[in-house]
Amino acid sequence: VVFGSLTFLSWAYPNNVDTIERYSESALNGGLALGFLVSWSLGKPVVKGYQVDKLGEEKASHPVLQHIASRLSLMFTAAFASVAIIGAIFYENDWALLFSNLILAGAFLTAYRFFPGYVKEHTDEIASLYRNEIDEWESKYPEISFEKELA
Repeated sequence: VVFGSLTFLSWAYPNNVDTIERYSESALNGGLALGFLVSWSLGKPVVKGYQVDKLGEEKASHPVLQHIASRLSLMFTAAFASVAIIGAIFYENDWALLFSNLILAGAFLTAYRFFPGYVKEHTDEIASLYRNEIDEWESKYPEISFEKELA
């Protein structure tokens, strides 16, 4: 949708192509932020899709993994929205590009390294927030050992 919109704007306003090009990166990052936010608000976080691909639908439905998917989706929303705003305001500064790349690198490092490690160390604390949901999940999927997945 964002690419199509930018293309249409370029065709409709050929005298403003430079301005459209200048803000296209911000539009793309804003579109990604909006996509993460909308998917999260509809209860289908983008991150859950990766969990389903890796673990399967049953395992990915575990409340702790849903907690992870929800938190990471909000983090990615904030990261891409921040990068979009920085790019729109400071579009000609090299430090803004560096700062934006550091934000996104930090988000991806957090998602794939730091947060999973944190969850492994604090699984009991997180699970205590979802005790009823976990009991329901365990009765629905008694053959799946969630603790083995986190080990």
